[in-house]
Amino acid sequence: MSCAPPWEIKRFSELVIGDELFRARLAEDAGKAVKQWGLSVDPDRLRFIWDSDCQDDGEFLSKDPEVGPYFRWKESREANALHWLKLLEQETPDSFRTWRKRQANRYATQAADGFVRNGRLLPFAIELSKGCTVGCSYCALSAEPLQSVARFDLEGNEKLFTKILHVMREFVGQGAATGFLYWATDPFDNPDYEKYLTVFNRILGIPPQTTTAAWKRNVRRTRRFLQQRGRMGGTWDRFSVNSLSELHFLMTEFSPQELENVELVLQNPESLRSKCFAGRGGEMDPDAKVGSIACVSGFLINLLDRSVKLISPCTDLKRWPLGYAVYKEAAFPQSISQLSDFVSSCENSIFSDELNDNYRPRLRDDIEREGDSQEGTVALKTAFARRAFVTPVEIDLLGEIDGQRSVGELVESLSGVHHPASIYHALKQLYQEGLFEHLPAPEGSFQ
Repeated sequence: MSCAPPWEIKRFSELVIGDELFRARLAEDAGKAVKQWGLSVDPDRLRFIWDSDCQDDGEFLSKDPEVGPYFRWKESREANALHWLKLLEQETPDSFRTWRKRQANRYATQAADGFVRNGRLLPFAIELSKGCTVGCSYCALSAEPLQSVARFDLEGNEKLFTKILHVMREFVGQGAATGFLYWATDPFDNPDYEKYLTVFNRILGIPPQTTTAAWKRNVRRTRRFLQQRGRMGGTWDRFSVNSLSELHFLMTEFSPQELENVELVLQNPESLRSKCFAGRGGEMDPDAKVGSIACVSGFLINLLDRSVKLISPCTDLKRWPLGYAVYKEAAFPQSISQLSDFVSSCENSIFSDELNDNYRPRLRDDIEREGDSQEGTVALKTAFARRAFVTPVEIDLLGEIDGQRSVGELVESLSGVHHPASIYHALKQLYQEGLFEHLPAPEGSFQ
């Protein structure tokens, strides 16, 4: 059998994840199962996808020519995305970059997917509507019903949108291209979404990644969207799949190659994909993973409200039930300069926070200490991570940090045992790892 195209192996994988009946049929008669879906793949050579006994056989994968093009295709797509993420880290202002890194390090130890998401938190999102028509039962952002949309050619929205993108590019750099145009909204709720997408592509160099659960509403529009995206390039898009019938509809209506650059977010009940506990996710699935679908450490902007928030993902769902904390918020009803002023204010009052002699370090509340500093065995752990400390200066320092004494006082108290430079270095390392990063309290909270 000749080598199957990568997009056919992709479709095979989607069926494995999303359709429990397909999984059962593979175990009974794999050849018949793939033939029913018109796939040209050899299921025996793809056992690493569906057979748990073969999923750790790295040698099998490296030698089989059937899967080589598939993995090279996946690596090429990933490399394209990483190119823009690298620009994001290289070009953002130092203060914004270090703040984002601390938030990423914090979240990495607080969530089931924390380490996977480290380095993939994006700088901004722009909502083009208020609310959402889809109402997914698992929505971790608990999106409200649709109230209004920002039409492209009304009330100066085109000009305002263009100015917002310029503000983001000026502050973030080329990495602003990793921003996107939805949040607790669905892009296809806005009839003019494709127009906004075109402006984004023109100003920032690639189109934004699009995630929609409304792809079935107008198949002709969806197909035109896929064709438009194919001409633009960029990374890949995502279609949320909420039922098995939707998955089967996609497989029937669109060829594997048409969906080559579309990741199917398989949220249907039969899927092996787990839900997120935030928002409505925990209500639907009590076994949902601890984490957040919020993928922005930066600015959340709504074009209708002309509002802006500085946010970052979190798992403190008692205080922040939607899975992201709000550090600062404002509106820019009169001019784009108000948005620029908000960005500058964040840079001066939040991003500029640094470890200096007056800083009073305090370990996060979700961190537990293990071991005994007297015995030289100290570790810090959370539900998802554990960090052991072995150097004498780190061990002694962790025994002294109490949230009351400042950096200067800690250095002074330990300088008789350790060189001040090594104490500062250890403190800076703990600070950069996000171990002192405390979430802001919600507005009106007394915590």
